[in-house]
Amino acid sequence: MLDDTGPDPSRPAVTSADAARAWARVLPAPVCEAVLGADLDQPFVFHRFAGVGTALSAERRAVRQWAGGLGLGDYGADDIVLAVDEAVTNAIEHGYRGRPEAEPGTVGLFCGHNPEQRMAYVVVADKGAWLAPSEPGVRGRGLLLMGKLADRFDLYPADGGADGGTVALLGWYVS
Repeated sequence: MLDDTGPDPSRPAVTSADAARAWARVLPAPVCEAVLGADLDQPFVFHRFAGVGTALSAERRAVRQWAGGLGLGDYGADDIVLAVDEAVTNAIEHGYRGRPEAEPGTVGLFCGHNPEQRMAYVVVADKGAWLAPSEPGVRGRGLLLMGKLADRFDLYPADGGADGGTVALLGWYVS
């Protein structure tokens, strides 16, 4: 008897690695290369979640667990977690500013290791409004902080335009 309650064997299963690769293909070229160059047979993080502040603690835990496996020690993992927290907070507060609470945007988070480049990469992307970096004011020190914590930090407008959101690419050298 054929069991039709399981997955359709004629359709390939979509894994989170497949989803991460598909997501990467719509990102700016340098970011796409970082995601596609990561070894997705090793532990990685790929989450898409509602852009609300209550999502931060779960994402910090996921990043902490992933970063802990990179062999960077507590301080190195702390740097990654702090930089990711700042990038996700920026996506929520700036990318989706002015949106009703009932309609939060989506934030994409990827963390992966490229052993050939000896780099751990983190990507945070939103589909909110692109907000060009500006001089820090009373707050506004997050970009400076991310730049100091990471060995590589680049910002890109998603979809190449003013209405396409923001993509942050962060990288750390690992042994």
